[in-house]
Amino acid sequence: MAHMSSAEQPQVQEQALWKRGGPVPEKVFGFIFSHNRKLAWANKHNIAPEQPEYIRVQLAWNAIAKQLPTGHRRVALVHDDKSPVICLVIANNKSETEMAKTKDQALIKVFQKVVGEERQPQWFRQTF
Repeated sequence: MAHMSSAEQPQVQEQALWKRGGPVPEKVFGFIFSHNRKLAWANKHNIAPEQPEYIRVQLAWNAIAKQLPTGHRRVALVHDDKSPVICLVIANNKSETEMAKTKDQALIKVFQKVVGEERQPQWFRQTF
């Protein structure tokens, strides 16, 4: 039997905990960020005050993304009490690695510092 180099050996991939369409709904863990919250963030950070609201909101969203760690710039569409809204995603329920992020207080604090929130992130059911 021939010996395989480490480059030739098959890579082991993490198995997902849940599959799409299965009995467990896909959820995300993070902070919802409505249009009004983005506008308030733009006001707080004095983002393009002379521009129309829709431009200020987009510029604020871009600035928020740049402040998050590169590997953690994810969003999902979720439902709050009223309507679909964007969620800044810290983790999801698809794998053990993702679930572990819900306990990572250092990562959660990075998000809290960026979004200016003292409350803890929450679980939301993802909208497709």
